[in-house]
Amino acid sequence: AGHLQPLEWAIYQDWHGFLLRHLGPRAALHGFLYLRATPQTCLERLRRRARSEEGGIRLGYLQQLHTQHERWLVEKSTEVCFADMKHAPVLVLDVDRDFEHDAALQGVLMAQVEAFAAALRAEALPPHPDPHPDPHPNPHPDPL
Repeated sequence: AGHLQPLEWAIYQDWHGFLLRHLGPRAALHGFLYLRATPQTCLERLRRRARSEEGGIRLGYLQQLHTQHERWLVEKSTEVCFADMKHAPVLVLDVDRDFEHDAALQGVLMAQVEAFAAALRAEALPPHPDPHPDPHPNPHPDPL
């Protein structure tokens, strides 16, 4: 227990396929933001947040989640059925430090996210056609 069983993972991937087939490009993955923090940091934040539904979460469970995310997003060793999931770019943000109260660190993280998003947008855009195409192109240009 504590993680998805193979059947659950297969169902999750089937659901992803269903969404792609029915929603098309609107459901396509372009990239992942991986907010990486140690399991210890995550547990401290959970305790500080003190949400009743998170009260039973233990360090061992967070360690398992961390390992699975590392395998999936960093090592890319988790078996996935869709190439877009396997080859999607990943921006790994180190959020172990307390960025909530550190405006400078927030700025650094946001700049990384903005640059990543801009790169993804640039990849997704088709090449721009020439705004002023030559109406009479010369098939045999003069050699230099």
